[in-house]
Amino acid sequence: MSVDEDDTTDYRFGIRLLIRHPTIDPSLISKKLNLTPQHFWRAGADRKTPQGDPLPGKYTDTMWGYSYEIEGARYFFKEVAAFAEKLKPHKVLLDSIIDTGGFVDLIVNLPGDINIGDNLDWRELQKLAELRVVLGIEVFPEMN
Repeated sequence: MSVDEDDTTDYRFGIRLLIRHPTIDPSLISKKLNLTPQHFWRAGADRKTPQGDPLPGKYTDTMWGYSYEIEGARYFFKEVAAFAEKLKPHKVLLDSIIDTGGFVDLIVNLPGDINIGDNLDWRELQKLAELRVVLGIEVFPEMN
C-alpha cells in the first residue's frame, strides 16, 4: 500500500528557536522578538528540574526557547524559511547576541515514527546564514 502524497494527516513536526547567552536577560529577548518562550532561565538563577524541583548549583548561562508544532504538513523547511523571514527585522538583536558570546539555533523537531523529509533551497539557507542562525534537526522517536 502506498501513501497518497496529498494525505498529510500523519505529518507533524516542531519548530524551536533556542537562544543561549552568557548574561542576557531572557525578558529582553521576549520583548524584542515579541514572543513568549515556553522555557527560559537567566544566568545565575538557581537550577531546577522541568517540574520545578531544586537542583544543585546555578545556571551558568541564559537559555530562552520558543517552540510551536505544525500538524498536517510535510515540508518543514517551508516553515523554517517563513520563521527566518520573521527573524529578519531582528538581525541587530541576533548579531548582538552572537557577537557577545551567544548562540541562536533554529531547530526542526521531527517524529521518529513516520517517513518525513524535505530539501532546503540554497537561497533559504543563505538567508539563515545572513542571520547567523544555526539550523538543527532533531528526531524524537516518541514525539506526540
